[in-house]
Amino acid sequence: MISRSTIKDIAKIAGVSDSTVSRALSDYPHVNEEKRKKIRQIAEELGYYPNIHAKNLRVQKSQDIGLIIPEIQNPFYAYVTRGIEDYANINGYNLLLCNSDFDPVKEAKYLDLLLSKQIGGLIIFPTMLITKKVPTLKKRSIPFVFVDFPAYNLHVNCIYADQQYGAYIAVKYLIERGHQNIVYYNYEKGFVPPGEQMERGYRQALKEFKIKYRKNLVFTLKKTDKKTLYETTYQLLSKKKALGYTAIICVGDIFALSIYEIAPTLGIKIPENLSVIGYDDTFICPFLNPPLTSVNQPQYELGKQVFELLLREINDPLNWQYQTIRLIPWISERKSVYDITI
Repeated sequence: MISRSTIKDIAKIAGVSDSTVSRALSDYPHVNEEKRKKIRQIAEELGYYPNIHAKNLRVQKSQDIGLIIPEIQNPFYAYVTRGIEDYANINGYNLLLCNSDFDPVKEAKYLDLLLSKQIGGLIIFPTMLITKKVPTLKKRSIPFVFVDFPAYNLHVNCIYADQQYGAYIAVKYLIERGHQNIVYYNYEKGFVPPGEQMERGYRQALKEFKIKYRKNLVFTLKKTDKKTLYETTYQLLSKKKALGYTAIICVGDIFALSIYEIAPTLGIKIPENLSVIGYDDTFICPFLNPPLTSVNQPQYELGKQVFELLLREINDPLNWQYQTIRLIPWISERKSVYDITI
């Protein structure tokens, strides 16, 4: 296990006193700006974060686990979080929950905050930009897991349901029922890892069935607030006749819910005029009219396995080898897809 870097380590490399380092890191006004930047850069390279519990360093291993998720109001993240929390509590741990709102700046701020505390581990649903923090995280002695993120070549703990495969089987399902003009409704590229994985699956299925990829059938959401979601969905459905599509695959059930609410206002019937497949198979799916077909990700089970993976490293840090766990999604078939081959 790598030991924590200290103010003394930074001072030695920077060639300054311990007190100068302390003042620079605390934004004390009477520190030369060039020297402050140098000290902060060294601190970052060493993976140093001030420990706000420094007076209690002799306390036993922390039972607090930091959890950074995009948005707790999304049913998918809520259920995964519940799985994490239940198994954390069973094992005597507590969760410190942070909502990043898919914002890399906010995510980094929360990460810094959690690293400044004496926490026992970290669980992160990362944005694409979090990969820049991996070297810093690796220098710390705190075990961590990336969730919903296939961390290829990063050599970190990660667990994810294969979104590329999930999107592939959803598009294949639609094609086998006669649909060829299929919209992919996604987050803006680079926003969150699952969206890019799903687009690969979307393209893969189209290619396999020799259907031309149409860029104008990929719609993206630039912000995650409800107003933007509903405005974008309205624009998408308003172009149905012009674009000639017959089906939509959504990156999440929340996207599908917005389609269900807006479609009737435009005279569009589901599934007679428009087939819809959601993603995550959250609790809302069977209650929609018609019940929503969705790609299932085992949410609670995912949460359980996330914590178990983290706990194994916490309990044996010296012999730990980083692990990648891939879960396989499947389609929960209901009534939102129309078979136009019949």
